[in-house]
Amino acid sequence: MTTKPTGPGILPALDKLAVPIDSIGPWPGNPRKGDLRAIRESLARTGQYRPLIVQAGTNYIMAGNQTWHAARELGWRKIAVLTHEVDDETGRRIVAVDNRSSDLAGYDDALLADLLSGLDDLIGSGYSPDDLDDLLAKVSAEGAAVVLDESPTEAKYSESPEHEAQRAARIAEWEPHYSTGLTEVILVYPEATRTTVLYNIDEIRQKLGKDATASDSVDVALQIALLVAAGECEKAQKALAPP
Repeated sequence: MTTKPTGPGILPALDKLAVPIDSIGPWPGNPRKGDLRAIRESLARTGQYRPLIVQAGTNYIMAGNQTWHAARELGWRKIAVLTHEVDDETGRRIVAVDNRSSDLAGYDDALLADLLSGLDDLIGSGYSPDDLDDLLAKVSAEGAAVVLDESPTEAKYSESPEHEAQRAARIAEWEPHYSTGLTEVILVYPEATRTTVLYNIDEIRQKLGKDATASDSVDVALQIALLVAAGECEKAQKALAPP
């Protein structure tokens, strides 16, 4: 029984690079274990937007092994590839760096939040609504957001008028996410103090565990401060003890 292909398939700009999907195969011993669910979702929503990189002669995939697996699961009969003449050692290097470079990459969380917030939905992006909620909460705690007390203040902001305008614009864009139950709080510090505060938040996150958000860290810090202020130092000490 033939599986009906799912999704828009290869984007028109790559049509001339299409080959039968079973004419190529995964690199032997490829150590990468990809999230096939996320890749299938992306292919089904946006199609293939970049070619796989294949070694000439062997037809082994040097970059795009997981995309090939996901496309086959979706029933695709063709896939776009670029073929390169390289020896086996160079091929192994390409496989290694293609996997490793993504591991070494990082994100500007604020820009990522802006990017995802601009989408009509998150299908095919690799992110879920819960992921976006967590990201917005993290950005809110680290970069600060809406002021709870909007009464006039004599505080001297260290940010420039341009940065203040950018922050206000980001707040306006996040407003629809208030329906998720999230809100934001601005904490105003002198510029020299801000780095220390963020460092302390990160230290608390490390103690709380990898799943802790920056807002979790601030909440714990405030609870500990209240315990210390009440003279309950022993309880405060236990609050950050390893589980």
